[in-house]
Amino acid sequence: MSAPVAFKVIISNVKCKGLTTSSALNDPDATIDAFITFNWPGKGKPFKTQIIYDNPNPAYDEWAAEFFYSTQYPEHLKRRKLLVTATDYNRWKPNEAIGNVDLILALIASGPIGHHLTLTTAAGDACGEVYFEVEMQEVM
Repeated sequence: MSAPVAFKVIISNVKCKGLTTSSALNDPDATIDAFITFNWPGKGKPFKTQIIYDNPNPAYDEWAAEFFYSTQYPEHLKRRKLLVTATDYNRWKPNEAIGNVDLILALIASGPIGHHLTLTTAAGDACGEVYFEVEMQEVM
């Protein structure tokens, strides 16, 4: 049996570039009012940024999530993934998924801190980019 391991995790410096939705492609008056969620395995409710209105290139400079994560089986970090999702907020109708990307926790634990990834739709089409930093420091 493996010894349990614990980490202090900090997600910060979130920025997106070129976010688009299918409705924005079909409607020249559509705006992107985006928020980003970070769904960390085993943490329950996802961590969510604030909404930035009318901007396909939002920067969430003042937002950060800090928490502790532990696992009894460190080898599971090779199979578990952080899911990052961009969503377009809509006041009068359901929010619209922009796209998502996932990242294996073992990659986060071993570095690098900065991640620049392409978001994709459910159909696999690129729909923007996301940059964020994740520090995953082992604690004793």
